[in-house]
Amino acid sequence: MWTEYVLPLLTVLGVGTLLAIFVRYWLAKRARSYVEKRDAYSGFLDALGEPERTDDYSYWRTRIQLFGSAEVIKRVRGIEEAATYSYEDVASTYPLLIDAMRDDLAKGPSEDLSAASMGTFGRKT
Repeated sequence: MWTEYVLPLLTVLGVGTLLAIFVRYWLAKRARSYVEKRDAYSGFLDALGEPERTDDYSYWRTRIQLFGSAEVIKRVRGIEEAATYSYEDVASTYPLLIDAMRDDLAKGPSEDLSAASMGTFGRKT
């Protein structure tokens, strides 16, 4: 008789726990992706401003290729192609890169979501 009530209750609790674990994993993965993009974009822009930092430039460009959206990758290539021509070409391409980065980061989770709800982003992994 007790199995009629206890067993279904335990089953519901188990399914709820599994669902909560899945949702937390998905949100954490999304938040990590946002942080990776944000760091790659800001690092790339810093390195772009200092031509003598070619190692940093290559590092951040590679990070963008790993984590960036297709539009941002396309705009980075546009900057590299424009750099072979003139400063004016770079100056006209740069705002397009910034807009693509902003659009990509706008799709990601907010800082509140990544820091508060996950509890794992205060430490390095």
